Amino acid sequence: MLKVKIENKENGSKFHKDAHLDTKLSDFRKELEETDEINDKLSFSQKFDDDFAVEISRVNEDDFMLKDFMEEFTEGSNEIDMFLVTTTYWKFLNKLNQLDRGWMITSEGIERANKQALILHSAKIVEVNAVNAEKQVTVSYKYEKDMKRFYITDKNVPNFAGRSKKNGKSASPSKYTVKYTVYEKARFEIDKLKASVAFIEEVKNAIEDGKIEKFEKITEKYGQFIPTKIILGGLIENDEKQLKYCRYWDCIEFQEQKSVFHFVDAGLRKKIYSIFGKKILYSLITIEKDDSVNDENIDDNYKVNKIKLPSEVSNIISNNADCSIFATAVGMNYCYHCQILTSPGKEPELMVHCLEERSDDTEILIRWIVIGYDTYLKPNIKFESMKLKVLRKDYMPYDECNHKMFELLDSSDYYCVGIPVVDKKDSLIGHCFSNDYKELNTFAYSLREKRCERLPKFSFNVLAIPKKDTTLTEQIKLFEKDMNDSIITVGKYCDNEFNELNLKKFPKFISICLNKSEQILLKQRLAQIKVKFLGENSQRDFKCLFLIPFESDDDLTTETLDTLKNYYVNSHGKS
Repeated sequence: MLKVKIENKENGSKFHKDAHLDTKLSDFRKELEETDEINDKLSFSQKFDDDFAVEISRVNEDDFMLKDFMEEFTEGSNEIDMFLVTTTYWKFLNKLNQLDRGWMITSEGIERANKQALILHSAKIVEVNAVNAEKQVTVSYKYEKDMKRFYITDKNVPNFAGRSKKNGKSASPSKYTVKYTVYEKARFEIDKLKASVAFIEEVKNAIEDGKIEKFEKITEKYGQFIPTKIILGGLIENDEKQLKYCRYWDCIEFQEQKSVFHFVDAGLRKKIYSIFGKKILYSLITIEKDDSVNDENIDDNYKVNKIKLPSEVSNIISNNADCSIFATAVGMNYCYHCQILTSPGKEPELMVHCLEERSDDTEILIRWIVIGYDTYLKPNIKFESMKLKVLRKDYMPYDECNHKMFELLDSSDYYCVGIPVVDKKDSLIGHCFSNDYKELNTFAYSLREKRCERLPKFSFNVLAIPKKDTTLTEQIKLFEKDMNDSIITVGKYCDNEFNELNLKKFPKFISICLNKSEQILLKQRLAQIKVKFLGENSQRDFKCLFLIPFESDDDLTTETLDTLKNYYVNSHGKS
């Protein structure tokens, strides 16, 4: 037996413990934990002389026995001196839980990557206040059999929440779910991650090749994302004493996920995202109050409603500067016109003009989509051809012009929808497309005077959608019809994939394409669309495009349908 004399440098206490020479340091720690003489904040250390001390990392405790700390092992020597010193233990937690590994979203759930793309250089541990440590979580039934690890994705990152497919089919959540009460112990916060040399080389090769399949193979090997904050803890049913020690903790929540490609240098990132192309990053429908609280009147009759971005949309654009917001609004009784309102140093807002002199709608439906680079390579779409374009056109007034035509794409292989971006609330910019979507025609309109007026400074974002993209049906429902009447009954234009009921109940992005430049106002209701031609001798032949975007087919059966149901119930109840 060996007598180990220990001094705790944190509180000055001294004690001794008997142990066998061949006892591993990790096992010796467990013996001290039984009597609460050590905790996770303390590491073993030995002082060899007055100026030189060695701290043994938690990561290496399995590699040492107590006899390794005897200066000169002889049969008569049976004492060693050791110290307990305050230390950080993030390296131990990282090795135990592989927290610097990437992760994949699959139809089976969240899976850890096989290979390591990133190297963790620093992290910190933030202890959770015991008062707020308990929380309830719901996990799918399949995790009940193996509760060694269970996970909650961060709902603030819609790229991951409930979105996964395998072999082209939707991954439906398990019908069996179980609620657990967990105990949060600490938050693991990653400070510095660097891409490994091997990972960077594979990324460079994929960029040179230029094919998206190469990047898919990289994510299959290294994962799609890595959480930079991880909540650690365990089930409340576990031995509470065990949860005092970090080796018994599990990962119970991921926060602030980042793409594994985020950690390569900016030059490589830019090349990667240009290959990925732009896609629909997020889509949702909200119900907004149409009352006088937030309205700003243009005059006694017409008003502008400024609507703050939904938190989900705000979160996406704050983390990705190259995102574009598109929105459309519809009321139960009246018609609306949407524009993005920008102000220096402030977050954009949605500006909604009511096109009627008076509105009796108390609530309006807003359809939002965010278009940007798919930095996570989501697994729920095919990558090869699903590439959207966002064209931005800027206008600076230089004369008394009240209309402006912009040339778009040379090819007629794209459908287009658009939204104005203005910096003044009283500017209404109307538009339509012409020449098979090769041209954008814009004009300024005064609701008060009921006539066109001088164009102000503005920008215009155009979403260009490939016509021949067979993968579009997974994210976008498209209907283009030839018209010769200014009133369009929505239910007449359906196909087998999307029935009349669905087409009527969703707010739609409507795009009008004429043979020549015209000035029109588009008045959309759920079941009917009216095209108001402002010119006296306007033609009446045009193409009307209905666009209903979804992030996945699951959107038709979950929160979106609940939102719509509440809207219809409330609207009919007030009418």
